[in-house]
Amino acid sequence: MKRFKELRMTIIMMIFLITALVVAFMRLMAGERLSVMILMGIALILSMMNAFSNTMMIDDDFALIYEFKYGLILPSIIDLHDIQSVRMINRFKAEIIHKKRSVVYLFSAEKFVETLKQSLLKETEERGN
Repeated sequence: MKRFKELRMTIIMMIFLITALVVAFMRLMAGERLSVMILMGIALILSMMNAFSNTMMIDDDFALIYEFKYGLILPSIIDLHDIQSVRMINRFKAEIIHKKRSVVYLFSAEKFVETLKQSLLKETEERGN
């Protein structure tokens, strides 16, 4: 199982983390210790979420990706035998064509595309035998 970090959610989490730290610093200067402790707790939760969540996975028979649906960025599972093609659009963006067209944003789109193509090749070989 290979894991890849999702770009958009990581950037959003970093913006929230920086905002929480700036507001905590402002509250510290104002002398409000309780709100500083609450904001530091929120910053800790955000940093843990950034480190351990929002990961796209490629397994032997499925791929977990994040898509923009209904105004949110939601996880979506794609079976490998449903994937028709995959291509890299640019350094951070890849396109997967399956039952529909999905565009994913990653830190390393090239590695994601290579890994997905290898998994697809292995899947077709196993299905052929």
